[in-house]
Amino acid sequence: MNRAEIIRRVEDETRILLAKSKSGGHDFSHTNRVRIYAKIIAKSMNYDLFKAELAALLHDIGNSVQREKHGHYSAKLSNKILSNHDISENTRKEIITAVEEHDKIFAKTLLGKILQDADKLDSMGPIGIMRMFEHNLGKLPLYNPRKTFSPPRIRKDSRSRCFIHKKDVKYISDVFYMAICFEKMLNFRTSKIMAREKIKIMKDFIRIVKKELSM
Repeated sequence: MNRAEIIRRVEDETRILLAKSKSGGHDFSHTNRVRIYAKIIAKSMNYDLFKAELAALLHDIGNSVQREKHGHYSAKLSNKILSNHDISENTRKEIITAVEEHDKIFAKTLLGKILQDADKLDSMGPIGIMRMFEHNLGKLPLYNPRKTFSPPRIRKDSRSRCFIHKKDVKYISDVFYMAICFEKMLNFRTSKIMAREKIKIMKDFIRIVKKELSM
């Protein structure tokens, strides 16, 4: 079985699982956009496009089982799927590791960083804004009326890298700031270039909303 056939079959399996997703904004259309971003980033790094594409296809399938810690469940399901295809053990382990770490704050492996950047890029810009409301519809209030569209707590890791933790997100407005913070968390120059216009749109959106809410 050649690589194109493996991709096609894994895509078919991914579509079936994501149809059962328990998390809004994490359907196959999101996965497909992450696949496109992952291939662009991987190409810029001279990294294996086959591995990047498979990792992107599989990264969210754990949402069919559990919304929380979906990276862990995605990795377990990915292992089962990849074990049925003609893929070397090293390649399989590399993909599974990337899938498992993609929803952690900072990935450690090269493929994990590629996947993480690709996933973050789809949380930015107009599509990112639509996904925020889809993901959190009915679960979070829009904003804190006492602190209109103010950012939540900004944390730093041991290397002084800034991030917003999920447990500090209490309003949909907080998700906007989380996505804006993602720009500083991106690993590669290509990712940062693609993020620029997306982040500008989000900052303009917040500025306009703040202006209207202060009327």
